[in-house]
Amino acid sequence: MARAIAGSISASTVRRWLKDDALKPWQYRSWIFIRDPDFQPKAARIMDKSG
Repeated sequence: MARAIAGSISASTVRRWLKDDALKPWQYRSWIFIRDPDFQPKAARIMDKSG
């Protein structure tokens, strides 16, 4: 709502969406926001390796 994406939203709607999508943000200690613009190519070099 603060970002004007939705006019209003109820807490029960948010709970239902989190339940339906099996999201549990309260189980994480922190969120990581990657700021490196080259992160994807760097990660791909590691993630695409198979053994």
